[in-house]
Amino acid sequence: MMKEMYANILFPLALDSEFTYRIPPELTPAAVPGKQVTAPVGNHIQTGIITHIFDVPHTLDVPPTLEKEPELPSVSDIKNILSIEEKLPVIPEKTLQFWHWIASYYLCPTGLVAKMASSSWKFKRRAPTPQATPQATSAQTPAQAPDEPLGKESTPLPLYLQLGKRTEIYKKEILAATRAGKQCLVLCPDMISCESVYNALLPGLEDRLFCFHSKRTTKELGRAKRELYAGYPCAVVGMHQALLLPFTHPGLIVVEREEHPGHKKTDALPLLHSRDAAMMLGHIFASRVILGSASPSLETLYNLNLGKHKAYPGIPTPGIPTPGIPTPGI
Repeated sequence: MMKEMYANILFPLALDSEFTYRIPPELTPAAVPGKQVTAPVGNHIQTGIITHIFDVPHTLDVPPTLEKEPELPSVSDIKNILSIEEKLPVIPEKTLQFWHWIASYYLCPTGLVAKMASSSWKFKRRAPTPQATPQATSAQTPAQAPDEPLGKESTPLPLYLQLGKRTEIYKKEILAATRAGKQCLVLCPDMISCESVYNALLPGLEDRLFCFHSKRTTKELGRAKRELYAGYPCAVVGMHQALLLPFTHPGLIVVEREEHPGHKKTDALPLLHSRDAAMMLGHIFASRVILGSASPSLETLYNLNLGKHKAYPGIPTPGIPTPGIPTPGI
């Protein structure tokens, strides 16, 4: 008799915790963390994401109270997963780690982060062949490359670029990253900046550059998501929402006009800040992060003086030692 398996499911709802479901025996071979599934929530059927799989039902992300530990769900009360959505993309482990960080850092339910990200992860991918084994299916997804164990990469310090005309340096960095097979993200504070930076970068990057915001066509946005998930080396210029796109190996993250207040999301939870979230995304994926502006924000200046950030090589930053440029004596 096959041992019963259970999964914790993250739903794109304003919920503080994940829920435990039973994995039916016929779905067990295809059930892996990151897969999108359908399951009953109240009187509705919702699409959620498997975050953990285990053989003993338990609760997750429910803090114990001082009086007692959280009650374990009764086996008879646990509902079944209804289906596994093979045509929808698998959420990589590092992406789920990033979502949980956003929820923890900005004090909002992880389900709301998943809800914000859900539009970026709702596109059809090629379903695996029936002959594919679970191991092979997992290997075909970008969840985690075998030679890149989570948390083992060396993360470089963020670089600060203080310069009036920065797009040529951005383009040089993007070309180097895409030639190395990496993906790039350029974050802007508003839609006007997105279009301006996109048009400045376009010559020489034509088929490898996407502009991602709500005024762009559905066809263009869909193509950007599919190419990122497929692992193609390309670059995206966008705003807050672009942080949650299906990147598989972002090698370069640029925060343009990093001092601008438009990087702070204020319309709905999570109230994230693009610059801070970009630095965490870069830390998780061991990406090169560049903060660019004509003058630094107070936070960036403080981190430069602490040595948590570095000045961009060869570009002098007033009062900050710059690699490649000798500091004049006092």
